[in-house]
Amino acid sequence: MHTSWRPAPASLLILLPALSAIPACTVYRDPVVSVVDVAVTETGEGLVGLGFTLVLENPNPQPLALHEFSYTLAIDGAPAYRGRWAASATLGANGTRRLTIPAIVRYDQLGWTAASAPSQATYDLVGHVLYLAPGDIAEILFDTGVRRPKAAFAARGVVNLTAQDGPANAQAR
Repeated sequence: MHTSWRPAPASLLILLPALSAIPACTVYRDPVVSVVDVAVTETGEGLVGLGFTLVLENPNPQPLALHEFSYTLAIDGAPAYRGRWAASATLGANGTRRLTIPAIVRYDQLGWTAASAPSQATYDLVGHVLYLAPGDIAEILFDTGVRRPKAAFAARGVVNLTAQDGPANAQAR
């Protein structure tokens, strides 16, 4: 004998109001992230600090809460830095915002000494920013880890390692 499960009519009456309370999914687009500059922010004994300036554009009519940047940096093809940086910022509706993410490059990781460090190097920066999509349901899904939207970015260029706060060449890929 084969039996199939059928919901009781009372359970349907309970589910219908709950389902109707969920708003339709909002259609939105990922923010656009561009790397526009890199500069030396500090120098120290056997290290150099870099700041990568990003421009983030929100193509949506709703603001997006930026959560966290996660990125890796290679210098002359060698892994140099892996970072996470709490964004703690909001990208306004149809807005643009500039943010700078840091990276500390230790010479010994690259086989350099203070005397042998080059004056310039090629860098590759690859990463993404986690952000909160609009809506209450999106916030619940983000907080529980079910859905965490992200927007990717990447750039390659040459950085002058001797010029503090000097402009450099950043090219998005």
